[in-house]
Amino acid sequence: MKASAPGKLVLLGDYGVLEGGRALVAAVNRRARGELSVSPANEPPSPLVQAVLERARSSVSVDIDTS
Repeated sequence: MKASAPGKLVLLGDYGVLEGGRALVAAVNRRARGELSVSPANEPPSPLVQAVLERARSSVSVDIDTS
């Protein structure tokens, strides 16, 4: 499973939004990328991790950035 998310820069209000305030955010020309591979030989360490992986696979829409 691969995932990619656009980058952002929080200029003001990064903690204020936790209390319902506003923030000033700018887009940046970077992306965060992650890859997860689980094979039968590399099983998750616990039933909780297995449940999270199954939920993520079934409910997350992943945009794959191939650039």
